[in-house]
Amino acid sequence: MQHSSHTIFSEPDSIPSYGTSLNGPSPNHRALVIGMNYESSQHELKGCVDDAKEFKTLLQEVYLYHDHDIDLMTDEKENKHTHLWPSRPNILNAIDKLLSAASPGDILVFYCTLLRSPFSLVDHAS
Repeated sequence: MQHSSHTIFSEPDSIPSYGTSLNGPSPNHRALVIGMNYESSQHELKGCVDDAKEFKTLLQEVYLYHDHDIDLMTDEKENKHTHLWPSRPNILNAIDKLLSAASPGDILVFYCTLLRSPFSLVDHAS
C-alpha cells in the first residue's frame, strides 16, 4: 500500500483547538453538519441523523467548537418548517452563510451524512 505525502486526517492533538493559534490571531471555527434519514419514505435510512449529532458532539468535545458555531440540519419533524430542514434551498443558503462569513485562516467544516450503503445509487445500466 502506498501512502500519500499529503495528510487528509490529522490527529486531534495536531489541530489547533478553539481559542488557540499557531501564529497570530485565533481563527474562527464554523461547521455545517447535515443528517438525513428520509423517514417515512421508501428510501428510509437508519442512523444518519444520529451520525450527524455524534459528529457535532465530536466537534464540541474534541475540537472545542461552540454550539453557536455549528449549524446542525436534520430531517427530524421539529425542523420541518425551519431553516434547519435540509431542503435544497436551505442547504445552499447554509453553505453560502458558512462561506460568506469566512476569513482567511478560518477553519470550516462541512459534514453531510445522507447515505449508509456501500452500493452506488446510480444505475450504470441506463
